[in-house]
Amino acid sequence: MPLSHVKVHIPSQSLEVICDNIEADEWKPILKAISSERNLRIISITHKNLFHVTYFKGTNLQSNVHRIQQGPVNSTSSNIVTLTKALLMHIQFSRTLSCLQLQGIRLKEAAVDNLCKGVETNDSLQKLVLKECPLTNIGCQKICEAIQNCRTIKSLELQNCNITHCGALSLAEAIKSQEVYREEIWVKNSVDRTSGKNHAMGIERINLSGNQTLGDKGLQYILLALFGNDGVKG
Repeated sequence: MPLSHVKVHIPSQSLEVICDNIEADEWKPILKAISSERNLRIISITHKNLFHVTYFKGTNLQSNVHRIQQGPVNSTSSNIVTLTKALLMHIQFSRTLSCLQLQGIRLKEAAVDNLCKGVETNDSLQKLVLKECPLTNIGCQKICEAIQNCRTIKSLELQNCNITHCGALSLAEAIKSQEVYREEIWVKNSVDRTSGKNHAMGIERINLSGNQTLGDKGLQYILLALFGNDGVKG
């Protein structure tokens, strides 16, 4: 396995995988490590070259890994589902994972479902990055619903994800829902707004750069949701 494509940094408890040029039979230990390790704080999986990578195939993380022809990793959804199943197994049981970053991975609905199941059940994740990961409207809606129910995530990055005004509406609803939740917490604890801001739960920062498909309508949804919002800072 090319060591330059898999980096483990023990002091920071991080795992970085660059998918390009990793052979199919080399994916098996990577998937096993992701699914079984419980002490990682950061997981980063990046696909830089969309046209020169060998696939891993199948849904059995222990044995069903096969070598097939080269091609774009994002064109075969079963490969991505396998990866997200490994991530699901990790996220569900991890109490240390604070940052999950995926870049250049095409997330279709089955893969999104796996990620959402993990996010909804995790209570340590603080930063979710889906950079250059094309999302369908339904996929974006599911991710926003999962984030809405995960109060620990403070930073959300969805750069260049082809988010449309429909996805923007889903995100706007999540933002407004979390603001209502904050208000309820402040009232319940009899804390004024100045003190409450230090204990705000939910998204504080959102990055939507590069989503030209948002359009004016999508931008309007986001701006209306942010108007008067005391939780999101930028």
